[in-house]
Amino acid sequence: MGDRHLNLFYSYNQDNQLIENNLTRAWIVTLGFLSGPARDAWLRLLLQEPFAQIGQNVDAFPAFDNARCALQGWMDPEDTQCVSRSYVLTIAGDALDLSAEEGDSYPSIPDGWIFDMSAGYCLLVEAKLHGNPLDEAQVVAHAKDWLGLSTSALKGRLLAVSWLDVARSIEEIKEAQALTQQESAILNHLAEFLGFYGYHLFHGFHLSSLKPPPRFELRRSKTRPFAHFTTLDHPPNFHLITSA
Repeated sequence: MGDRHLNLFYSYNQDNQLIENNLTRAWIVTLGFLSGPARDAWLRLLLQEPFAQIGQNVDAFPAFDNARCALQGWMDPEDTQCVSRSYVLTIAGDALDLSAEEGDSYPSIPDGWIFDMSAGYCLLVEAKLHGNPLDEAQVVAHAKDWLGLSTSALKGRLLAVSWLDVARSIEEIKEAQALTQQESAILNHLAEFLGFYGYHLFHGFHLSSLKPPPRFELRRSKTRPFAHFTTLDHPPNFHLITSA
């Protein structure tokens, strides 16, 4: 790994909350930078399994080609509550079972947005780093205040992925999609940025990079006789004697 200060998304600020926001921002910015076909292919790879878990097919979802991205409180709840296809997308190490009942809402803004109002869809993004679990009450409040969804309705609109899923999807899209040099570069920066927080994919050990072992030879000296095992003493005899 080179100098992390050369990474496009690296921040000097070490505050935990800001680091969490920085990681979400890096992903949102990368999505916005990609071309329409690349963004559509990447999100479909990432969201295929989450959609299947709620009984839906991501291939039936409108294209992400014209999707726009935003951060935090940029959206207007009056607009997002009118969207026919609204979902909550969580990026975290844990999942929610939504066992809690609805409570009073409290002021809280999402981390990001992926939307296309003309196509009638909106994804509200809530992200957490490892060691910082999702707050169920916060997610329920997001769904109610920003999307107009009840807790029961949210169960069928909740998409869950992890940051490792994001890292894995970066490799998959680079193999499956023809990308420009700039698109590949920004995806590489995002993958490296994820690695700063411990989100690495293990690819096994590359033994080909190891140096060959030294050559060992057993040679018989011309000046010293080789070992003669016949001169070794025989082991002593042991007798088992039992008392009368």
